[in-house]
Amino acid sequence: LGPWDLRDLVRIADANKLNVATPRVIGGNRDVMKAIKSKCPVGRRVSRIEFFAVLLTASAYRCLYELLDPTINAIGWGYEYLLKHYCQAFSKPAPFEIGIIDALVARHVGAELEANNTLTHTNTASRSAARQTNDTRVPTSLVTGTTYSEADAWAAQVALYKSVRSAGLPGPPHGPARIYGCLK
Repeated sequence: LGPWDLRDLVRIADANKLNVATPRVIGGNRDVMKAIKSKCPVGRRVSRIEFFAVLLTASAYRCLYELLDPTINAIGWGYEYLLKHYCQAFSKPAPFEIGIIDALVARHVGAELEANNTLTHTNTASRSAARQTNDTRVPTSLVTGTTYSEADAWAAQVALYKSVRSAGLPGPPHGPARIYGCLK
């Protein structure tokens, strides 16, 4: 795990016409972010990623922004399942492309920091404001100073999918992330 330059991520994303790119993330929650044995030394085109160190084009950001609704899902879980599916409509005739750059690796250290009690200062102002206003849209886990629980995450994801379906949009594709090919 060596250092890498953000310009490398931008260069590879541009060369492969990716709307969304991320380095492979050690310690991520989704299987798609883990190292795989493949014939793709640079990286792979995939159906979804996990949001950690993400590079988005302006159009991909606009699409994600339109999709986000913190009153329904303030945690953010589940958006990665909808992103390609939802944003494909905005990128026609060009396909909406997502890639994991396996040649670049980042580490998710949130769990390590929390285990060492060094994450407790995060979002202090947000937690204080939520406590004072009794804002029920803010997950309890943020108010108490811990990260969200697995139950909070799944509840937020279910609420998001119900909202999408009630708006007449198709829900997310199910099953494991698909790999569409290699990056160069």
